[in-house]
Amino acid sequence: FFFADVLVLMALPPSVRPLVDDYDTFVFDCDGVLWSGSHPIPGSFEVLRHLRDLGKRLLFVTNNSGKSRQQYAAKFASLGFEGVHREQIITSGSAAAVYLAQQHPHVKKVYVIGGAGLVDELKERGITCLGGPSDTGKTLTEEEFGRLPPDPTVQAIVVGHDFGFSFYKLAMGCVYLQQGALFIVTNGDAADRAGNWLMPVNGPQVAALTSGAKGCSPPVVCGKPTSILADQIRSPEYGLDPPRSLMVGDRLDTDIAFGNRCGMPTLLTLTGVSTEADVAQAEDEARKDPTLDRDEGPEPRGRVLVPTFVLPTLSALLP
Repeated sequence: FFFADVLVLMALPPSVRPLVDDYDTFVFDCDGVLWSGSHPIPGSFEVLRHLRDLGKRLLFVTNNSGKSRQQYAAKFASLGFEGVHREQIITSGSAAAVYLAQQHPHVKKVYVIGGAGLVDELKERGITCLGGPSDTGKTLTEEEFGRLPPDPTVQAIVVGHDFGFSFYKLAMGCVYLQQGALFIVTNGDAADRAGNWLMPVNGPQVAALTSGAKGCSPPVVCGKPTSILADQIRSPEYGLDPPRSLMVGDRLDTDIAFGNRCGMPTLLTLTGVSTEADVAQAEDEARKDPTLDRDEGPEPRGRVLVPTFVLPTLSALLP
């Protein structure tokens, strides 16, 4: 099947088996591709084992900042995935920590809205963290807000998805932004698939902070699909050769846009957020306006959203 020039490999016939042979490195998103929540997607174990047996290099890039890379390696093991190590994993939290360390080395203390994994990645880079899980459950009245004594040495706020996001954390973040802190964001994802529903994640938190602290420094997003993360994965640390690498993901606006931005061919699996209808819409929009190729900013548009290949599920890669 085809969506114009988008090849949809619904059965992966023998004529397209070279799809696996054509690439040396496979870069995977996790949730929606390898697992859904805490349940492995059927066939994902076997695909990774098959690729490893063929000598392929495997990398895993996730916009989830709630877990550190070490915690993510432990999750792989707990779900039954073999041989996945911390060095193969990049999270939006680790990307934010690397960005701060490399681009703003003067920043030594931050206020965190996010999980323990984000705090761990920042601390590993020598950054002192306030907030994070330790602020979960705290409350604040209007009178207390007016008397807040923010720490004058906080130089940035770092925002990742936080299941304990609250008025207290919103208020503290807005105060630090009004104080002139940098606005560092792990990712701008609006929602993730959770069972029958799309669950709001980091994007709405960032929108609330932006609205509540008008005139603050603009948010700097570090995860997929930004050029910040693209530059990191192409750095000597990972040595990615884009034409010989395949980006595999379940979202057009993050995974596919990221792969295209990096210069990688891209493969969308239909086991997560984006659907066949989304692919058709993206391709139709790009065809109607070939000049539309907005691959930067919070809402990528145009050809950067169009995948090279589409599969119903990752297991279709198996021989």
